[in-house]
Amino acid sequence: NNAYEKINFSDIVGQFIVPTRFSQEKYVKNGWDPKKLSIKSNFLSTDLQALPKRGDYALFVGSLQSYKGVELLVTAFRKLGRGFPLKIIGDGPLRNIVEESVHQIDSEYLGQQEWQQTIRYIQHARFLILPSTCYEVSPRVIIEAFACGVPVVVSNIGGMAEAVTHGKTGFHFQVNNSDDLAQKAKHMFEHSEDNILMGHNARLEYEQKYTVEKNYSALMSIYQQVITGFRAR
Repeated sequence: NNAYEKINFSDIVGQFIVPTRFSQEKYVKNGWDPKKLSIKSNFLSTDLQALPKRGDYALFVGSLQSYKGVELLVTAFRKLGRGFPLKIIGDGPLRNIVEESVHQIDSEYLGQQEWQQTIRYIQHARFLILPSTCYEVSPRVIIEAFACGVPVVVSNIGGMAEAVTHGKTGFHFQVNNSDDLAQKAKHMFEHSEDNILMGHNARLEYEQKYTVEKNYSALMSIYQQVITGFRAR
């Protein structure tokens, strides 16, 4: 056990793979060698289809926890008032807040859903919202939304802000700021042309970064880099 504790894994591992630049920067800040950190994004093993016409609701998918920004989401849509439909998928300790919000805002609580049904809701959504108040490293649901040609509104922190290009594939809003979230959501509802263009850009982003083929190529490139390095030594 003592020998195991003395092992420096940085010496015996050729390369570490992280999913985002945000992750890489956090490791480097804590003393990791940046030359040993390669970025390779997560991906979808199954391609999803973008529909020619989407619905007119915003969608939240995630655990109903405080750090996921559930209260912030409800507050923002309460400020928007009626006429801005929101669907919520998920379960958790803040379920009661979500269920009560149905009577206060134009929302529908769908509970926990199977993956395929969740994807159908994403495909028909006008846009997806990730209002997390904590860092998210690389949310899979953003990739799923992009594959479906759906733009995403996210807090301006962590891997979320890195994945979504503000004004191109969605919007950033100031973390913990319900007024800013309400403003960005309202824009998504009221500017159809912007929404359609962002959805198109989101699908292109998926095709360029998150497919099986793109990630296989990126992974093989990292492996080759490691092999070349060991041979050189």
